[in-house]
Amino acid sequence: MEPITAVLNNIFLIVVLVASFWFIRRQLTKGDFAHRTIKYMFLLAGLLLVADALMRLNHSTGVYNDLMCKILITIGTTFLPVLGLLWFLYTCYATKTNVRLWIVYTVAIALLAINCALALLSVIPGFDLYYTLTDHNLVFGPYYFVNTIILLIPFLASLVVVFSQWNVMHRHRNPFTFFNFSLIPIIAIVAQHFFAGYSLSLMGVVASFIIIVLDIQHQFAVTDFLTGLGNRRNLIKYVGLKIKKLHNGDKFAGFMLDINNFKKINDKYGHTLGDRVLIDVANLLVSVTSKQDYVARFGGDEFVLIIDLSNESEIEAYKKIIREACEKYNAQEKNIHTIDLSIGSALFSKAEGMTPTRFLEIIDDRMYIDKQSTKSI
Repeated sequence: MEPITAVLNNIFLIVVLVASFWFIRRQLTKGDFAHRTIKYMFLLAGLLLVADALMRLNHSTGVYNDLMCKILITIGTTFLPVLGLLWFLYTCYATKTNVRLWIVYTVAIALLAINCALALLSVIPGFDLYYTLTDHNLVFGPYYFVNTIILLIPFLASLVVVFSQWNVMHRHRNPFTFFNFSLIPIIAIVAQHFFAGYSLSLMGVVASFIIIVLDIQHQFAVTDFLTGLGNRRNLIKYVGLKIKKLHNGDKFAGFMLDINNFKKINDKYGHTLGDRVLIDVANLLVSVTSKQDYVARFGGDEFVLIIDLSNESEIEAYKKIIREACEKYNAQEKNIHTIDLSIGSALFSKAEGMTPTRFLEIIDDRMYIDKQSTKSI
């Protein structure tokens, strides 16, 4: 690739990065892990593109083996694996995969230290471990395969995480999005090993950032902004997909939950505390479910659980678990409000031919029956 063409390509990618982050910035919760990680990924990618563009400009002058050029190549070689690490951490966060961070950071620091040492040694004349510079060419050294392996590790690890969570990811995220984001850089990194004159690894990582934007857009469309749970739209879609996968005779349970006296909480304490109650209820429901279950905010102060249960006795046992969790919450002195829930439930059987909408109507009706019975006591 001609130097000027490469520089223009990098400028285009920088514009794409800035526009993409500007486009999604309001859809991220400022200060949370996802916001910080994506911000650092976009910032680091932009800096690497600038460094690569400066190196290409230096190349266009015909002086390709000066110290500045080596420093710029070393910066790219050293920090590109950090993008992979950030993506791995974001993948674990998005898929709700528990990892021991001290192990991740220990391995990452060790690998990055090895990579940095080999990159810095390559700056010294005679130590052409990663690359060799001639007047007009960049040639990979005998140990460049180490850089390739270190680059591949976080993206391959991300693929492992995606595959391990594939069956539960589709409840809230699109697993194909994360699969494709990891796959594109892997292909680019492998190709980079055979084409020294092109910044394929960097371009592959940056180009796949568009997939992040698409995922965040999708997540924004199917997630309740306040609680982080699935919204009604995604709930109906999820129930529909679950029904299609059911075999005759298989069943699952649905629960509709409503916060009793929620209006009084808003009137007495204000909407800020009311929002806090909604978040607390969402966290409480998540705490009594597993990754295989689905939790959504149906609207207002109503929530829905979809759980794999097969009979009424299991449903009643689960209601008891929910009420015990509420009692435990109410016993905490730090909470100036209490949580009391009305619960409606039903079993879905494919043989009965119910639609997702009708099933949700049934558990909603039963929830109101429970609410009325509570008021009459």
